[in-house]
Amino acid sequence: MNPQLGDTTASRAKICAHRQRRLPYLPFCKNICKMISNMQTNRKSVLAAKQLGDALRHRRKELGLTLEQLASKLNVDVGQLSRFERAEFKIVSQNLQKVAAFLQIQVDDGVGEPDCIVEQFAELLGRSARHRAAAIALVRALQELR
Repeated sequence: MNPQLGDTTASRAKICAHRQRRLPYLPFCKNICKMISNMQTNRKSVLAAKQLGDALRHRRKELGLTLEQLASKLNVDVGQLSRFERAEFKIVSQNLQKVAAFLQIQVDDGVGEPDCIVEQFAELLGRSARHRAAAIALVRALQELR
């Protein structure tokens, strides 16, 4: 924040307008970052899934709960709980989040959109036609993955 402008809505609007003129591709870049973030947060690598599954099993046993008891408390299928513990998942579903929250295990989802990355991407777009074409190709490729 610019201390000379103070912390008002008008001053923040001026800062945003200045940033928008300096980085005209910023909204485009934020959309790209959100798409990439969604891809990262919804999917788990095999190693990350195994670590999460092990943590779920360990915590459940630590609390003295059977799979059946946990399933009953959370209204989740026993088979699904078993698959979570065996790391037979790639996507962090609502049920997996519910189980992790109940067991007080944080699902590291990498949520966050660092502004510096967004700004760096916006600056790259403005460098040349070649950079812009590469960014557009990246966006199209990411959209096809949906």
